[in-house]
Amino acid sequence: CFILIEVQSTGVKKAVTYAGLVYYEEDGVEDLVTFTAAKNLEALVNYIEQKHSQAKDGPDISFSFKLPYDYIELNLTAQQDEPFNGWILRPHTKPTRLYQEAIDKFGDKEHSRPSCCLISVYGSPDAVPFLNYFIPLEGVARPVSLNIHRARRNFTVTVPPSTNPTTSSSSNVHESTALSTGGAIAPSSSGNDETIPVPTKRRREGSFDIKTAKKKIKQVMVENNTDFAGLLQFSLVHVANKLFEVHMIPPEVQQSPTYDAIATCFLSMMNILDSKSDLEEHCMTFLEALSSVGGPIERVAKRLQEKWTAALQEGTLQFEQSVKRVRTNDE
Repeated sequence: CFILIEVQSTGVKKAVTYAGLVYYEEDGVEDLVTFTAAKNLEALVNYIEQKHSQAKDGPDISFSFKLPYDYIELNLTAQQDEPFNGWILRPHTKPTRLYQEAIDKFGDKEHSRPSCCLISVYGSPDAVPFLNYFIPLEGVARPVSLNIHRARRNFTVTVPPSTNPTTSSSSNVHESTALSTGGAIAPSSSGNDETIPVPTKRRREGSFDIKTAKKKIKQVMVENNTDFAGLLQFSLVHVANKLFEVHMIPPEVQQSPTYDAIATCFLSMMNILDSKSDLEEHCMTFLEALSSVGGPIERVAKRLQEKWTAALQEGTLQFEQSVKRVRTNDE
């Protein structure tokens, strides 16, 4: 005897889950932010590592398309919880969408590049120090937003004067970027070298690998996070005041200091540095400010210097003069 059981299809298809990824690249005085998506996150990561090896990864997300949408759209005009004064975000396409059909084709023989949305991000000299701009995705089954996190740049380089005595005075005029003068020119006022802001992009100096150095510096901070936080907790106000004096933290962190906020400011600024000399100066400024607090905090600075030196190997970065008392206006 056979029993026939009839199974009826509900007609409901299981939603396909997609992976989205944000990565950052320098583009002159701006940052180029790319949002891309595919069915396979690993395939996206491999593509970025091969084709955009200097890019820095941002957050990755998962999402499903919401019926009847066949695309997702970045809502760049959504209301923000944090101030973003002085920052400009410019999408390269309008509307800023990724279509499901285009996303699905990535990986085919004729589609080796994933579909993506490009956004240029620029921070003016008077912009708030850090940008945290949340962009909701529309057309997804469950609400999800991308966080565009950037730190304001401060690049300087020394420009020597002309040594040609027959050169006219107009040749002593150096162009300054819109980053500091709004596109105006900055004339040299004397025969001395003049320091003006210009964009720089330097990854290696000789055999120095700045990317690896920054990873090791960050690793020391992460591995000792609990100990450093415990030691600094009783002197946070004094530490914050010293760091604010050397422009290491914004006034918001100075007024309500926490160790996590201080560490985030240090690491975020470090991430945008592109030369060995800038990295040395950044670390030395941080250590000197800590050391100037005195007492146990001075010992913390000394210990941090030793750990960085050990992690980076002797002589990689010059920290030997970094831990010293810094004279400030109130001393």
